[in-house]
Amino acid sequence: RGPQGTLFGKNTLGGAINITTVAPGPDLAGSVWVRAGNYETVKTRSTLNVPINIGPLDGKVFTRFSVSTENTGGYTDNLVTGQNYNNRDAYWLLGKMQILPTEDLEINLNGNYFHSKSRGAGGRCFVVDDAIASLKEQLDNSNPEFYEKCRATTPYTFGTPLNTFYNGQDYGVWGSMVYNFGSVGIFDDLNAKVLGSWRGRNSRTREDVDLTSDNVVELSDVSIDDFPGEPFSGTAA
Repeated sequence: RGPQGTLFGKNTLGGAINITTVAPGPDLAGSVWVRAGNYETVKTRSTLNVPINIGPLDGKVFTRFSVSTENTGGYTDNLVTGQNYNNRDAYWLLGKMQILPTEDLEINLNGNYFHSKSRGAGGRCFVVDDAIASLKEQLDNSNPEFYEKCRATTPYTFGTPLNTFYNGQDYGVWGSMVYNFGSVGIFDDLNAKVLGSWRGRNSRTREDVDLTSDNVVELSDVSIDDFPGEPFSGTAA
């Protein structure tokens, strides 16, 4: 709460969550955390803090690295292929470096990379009784058994022969430079701070919207049969 628009930008008037990660420190230290659960779930977290104590860099350069992974087998079943959906294989990388060239200058560099892949989200197909009559007629003519196949799905079981998936990547670098001018004129402690950042994202998806073997609606940003896919766009077949 507070003046988010002033501190974090014009789009945070409703509130902001500020996450500050641990800065590199002067001591060599590390930690490892592992957690296992049902549906073949394994999560790991590891952190390593490494000061660079070599020659003129001693006491001036500090680094910190973190790696996280998450693997789960999924909890919905595709009865056509026998595979589990709502699964996830993901990992996160975060690196930080703090450089102190002088007592008055501090440079902070950060970078991260995230990758996640899945066979897609399972779900249930619903028949809406008051659907548009013309659409229902078209489905009855082109896919006479569609409604029966739709009603046969459950919250955790469905059937699609389409090779669905979700692959996502997110990465970026950011940093800051702070210089302390000390006492200047009417200012007892004057500091100047420069910020900069860059981010990128890439994703590939292929989805069977109706979740039946009829494949009434397919969405993809990669190719489906004769339909070419393009990044960040949808193609309906």
